[in-house]
Amino acid sequence: MASPEPAYVAAGNAPLRASVADLQAIVTAPQETVDVKGRAVPTVASGLVDAERHVLQSRDLLNAQGQITPWVIPSEALDTPEKLLTSERWNNIYGVPAGEITIERIQHAFYMAANYGFQILNGNFAAAIDDYELSLRFMNDLATYRIDVSWLWSLLHHQAAVTKDGYLKGPALTEDGVVPASNAFEVKAGTRFSRDLFEKLWTCHNQWTAAFFDELDRRGDPGRFDRAKAPIIMDILKRQLLSARYIQHSARVLFVVAQAGAPDRAQILDAIFDLSREEILKGVEAGTLGQTAMNAHDYVYDVFPVAAAGQPSARHEIA
Repeated sequence: MASPEPAYVAAGNAPLRASVADLQAIVTAPQETVDVKGRAVPTVASGLVDAERHVLQSRDLLNAQGQITPWVIPSEALDTPEKLLTSERWNNIYGVPAGEITIERIQHAFYMAANYGFQILNGNFAAAIDDYELSLRFMNDLATYRIDVSWLWSLLHHQAAVTKDGYLKGPALTEDGVVPASNAFEVKAGTRFSRDLFEKLWTCHNQWTAAFFDELDRRGDPGRFDRAKAPIIMDILKRQLLSARYIQHSARVLFVVAQAGAPDRAQILDAIFDLSREEILKGVEAGTLGQTAMNAHDYVYDVFPVAAAGQPSARHEIA
């Protein structure tokens, strides 16, 4: 649980790096234990217990004398994705996850992502989403947004097959409000999640959005958020899910777009999803692109300008 206590906040702001000497002092500190229900439990300040020491030694992080043995990795050993992980491991990361894939689950993931992104674009980071499957409102965060978008990207990129018969749902007024509840489009088991099916999903969500706002108007409820952000999140999700580029940190796209005006927004999305860094640089130098487009690209893809000269973009395009 987060806390405003100064010590808690200070710990969160402290550097994550430590010197080998500092780490060694932690490793070699005397063992200290406290009795918890008759069991000796190491204190926070305790050095390693035998089991912990064995784990680190088994991974060659400690030698027989208990000294830390850093793993030195030359930069050229990891300068391409292929050197970092084997093709099999890359596929395990970016491939289609095991398990059932239903069109209802796909639609639910898109619904949750679109609603969360809509609130982020409106500046609301404490985003409570009405989950129509559970009939509950609960808090969402950047992690669940990333999970939903990454899963959808993997399914669409590989055109994964739906495993059970089902329906894309259209909007319907229920006791829980306007939710995706009416059978709008049948999807048979074995159907690929292709671009065409994605377009149908996208249309269904747009129809739900319109019906949801219409119901608010009927009740005389202006709502809490700027409705103009709705087409923006839809554009972001369409661009991202159809792009060959895998976005490691999906929320960063929301952050840069939320701060941009309409003229910059189009350039930012082009820079993130379509243009290479070299093309962006040429555009900035020619005055056809703003520096905000370059900054957005570098922020989303973890490109650090000092190290970027002559280097390809750090984006991930998976075959």
